[in-house]
Amino acid sequence: MASLDSKLPIIEAYQRMENVNAEICELLFSFRVIQHVVQDIPQFERGAVLPDEIEVVSLKPKLAETLKWCIEPQPVHRFNINMPKRFAGVLQLQASIDEYRQVMKLVVESSLERDFIIKAMKDLEPNSRKRGALTKKLFPDILYQTLTRKVPIAPFGSTSVMFSWCEEQKSVKKLSIEQAKVIVEAINSSAPAWQAQKNINKLEEFDFVYKATNVRVHPQAVIKSTNTLTGQTNYMTKKVYSPVIVISDSNEPIRVETLKTFKASSNERHWLKGYKPLIEGSCLVYKLQL
Repeated sequence: MASLDSKLPIIEAYQRMENVNAEICELLFSFRVIQHVVQDIPQFERGAVLPDEIEVVSLKPKLAETLKWCIEPQPVHRFNINMPKRFAGVLQLQASIDEYRQVMKLVVESSLERDFIIKAMKDLEPNSRKRGALTKKLFPDILYQTLTRKVPIAPFGSTSVMFSWCEEQKSVKKLSIEQAKVIVEAINSSAPAWQAQKNINKLEEFDFVYKATNVRVHPQAVIKSTNTLTGQTNYMTKKVYSPVIVISDSNEPIRVETLKTFKASSNERHWLKGYKPLIEGSCLVYKLQL
């Protein structure tokens, strides 16, 4: 296990992050609330099959509670299922562009501390299983996975936030041949000799391949904003894990399209168009040459 001296920079970075997060909360709490919309997104156990319908519920939390969900890592055992919790919604606040920049300066500081902690943990303990035990010792009161969450602040003066469900079923990750060999070796351990050799031969035909993974249905937000200098309209898509914070000098509520009940599509989707299986029954695929 890592020594106290090696863990000290991580502990100090976490304390700095907590202090900065407290500053962010205090500053945002001082702004005028224009719109406060929060929806609870149900949790499901890791690996559980999702139902065909997922219903979201409107909440009326206090401002301080919403700010905690947006800014602070999630405490352990805070909810019925001890996993990262998601909320959707918009917290619209009225403030000047200078105040917005002050908030963003603090948000960047918080993000840098988070990035430092994540990298330092990986450097200190490269083995993911041992790192899990280390995180529980260093951060017993929070869900470590939620440390990666950045404060969800929209561009200044954003004009709308539209929520929807992302139904993508597959994603691909590029692998080196060395990384792919680890997967192939596991497959070959239970394959007959001729099949094992065939798998190796297939792998050697490529400089790199891809790993296809399932992506769970998840909520997302499309944020619309306008560049004040160029007048250009921009759209930003973000995964949703807490209400989006919108800061504007306007006292008019922006357009918000809340998250609706998810209903599974009966249409078959082909999200891996352009890829073919490298080894049948495995997660390895290769990209077709167009």
